[in-house]
Amino acid sequence: MYSPPPKAQGLETALVIARSESAVRMDVKILRAVGAKRLAYAHTQAEAFQILDKERTARADLLRKAGELGEAAINAFDLTLCDDTAGDRPVLDFLQELSLDARFNAQPLLVLTGDAQTFATLRAAGMAVLLRPYSADQMREAAQKAANPLRPPLRPETLTTAAAKTRVQKENAAPSKPAAEEKVKSRRPLQSILLTSELFNRGRARLLAGDAGAAEQLFLQVLQRQSEHTGACMGLARVCRIRGDEDGMHKWLVRAAATCLRAGDKERLARIAELLPAGLRKNIFVHEAIGRVRDGAYREAALSFLDAEKIAGDIPLHRLVARACLMGAHPESDIRRLCDALQSLGYKDEAQALRKRLLDYKPFETGQSASWMDSFPLLKDAVHVASYTLWAWKQA
Repeated sequence: MYSPPPKAQGLETALVIARSESAVRMDVKILRAVGAKRLAYAHTQAEAFQILDKERTARADLLRKAGELGEAAINAFDLTLCDDTAGDRPVLDFLQELSLDARFNAQPLLVLTGDAQTFATLRAAGMAVLLRPYSADQMREAAQKAANPLRPPLRPETLTTAAAKTRVQKENAAPSKPAAEEKVKSRRPLQSILLTSELFNRGRARLLAGDAGAAEQLFLQVLQRQSEHTGACMGLARVCRIRGDEDGMHKWLVRAAATCLRAGDKERLARIAELLPAGLRKNIFVHEAIGRVRDGAYREAALSFLDAEKIAGDIPLHRLVARACLMGAHPESDIRRLCDALQSLGYKDEAQALRKRLLDYKPFETGQSASWMDSFPLLKDAVHVASYTLWAWKQA
């Protein structure tokens, strides 16, 4: 039986620093599950400082009137959740600036990262940090660690020492020259040790040189590291156009448009939408979900369908899923896997509603006696598929 994760003690309010709310959708869901009730959002690090200052001033006024606490002990929020992809600078630079400000260097802080090097540095600095993916229990433990009143304030020298220590450990762990040569001989991809931006620039260079195959591999590696990289999606769309694959080009353009829509980049979204047929512009997230289903990425497809439901207004989730899946090769299997993905993502109610509406059905009652159609199995299968399709469309 499903049981919710235990609450983190003293966690009522939180500031979430992320480039967009959709980028931390699951993180916020887990945060709420472990006790956070009131959330504020900052999309840049500069905006985060403004919100922290405003909230701290408001709390200080209330406590000063009550005569309860000195101003030096006031924190703006019970927890600040910082996604390392937020803002236009590295998260370590933001933490250095935070540590230099006496108003905020004791603020409970939890950093989310997908980079092992950043994770190791912050762990060495004694900070609360989570490496994606993580569980709800890990979030609860990290939040309690961050909110511990006995934790010392964040110091710039602590971060500097931790960064130097991690760098030395990385250099010491580097393989010797013969070992490195052996790895090259084993055909380990050179791109695995490059930065995402370097990978993208190499892909763009190969595309300009006319090497579509190499460009495609580089752009796909970029998306493996950063799934919402608009430039890589546009690059793959150009690769498909060179090959005359119109469907593939539209799929990647849709994914690029969906990324811009989540990030709130309206100007770039408008430019990409001009390249799409009118039928694909109505609800970008639905068409992104269809492409994800066809690729077998049901987890990502489920998230796209949830975004599509928000955009669609009064069109319910089951109708969006039914319309998208029924024209596919395996509608029932796709719907079942989408339900499983929603369940694993924590959307239990949505998954149960979809199963009940689209899967738990009795299309038509048939008798026990043999029918002439039993002699024509292919025709019988076609009739069953048509019956299921008719029932599902009526439900939708």
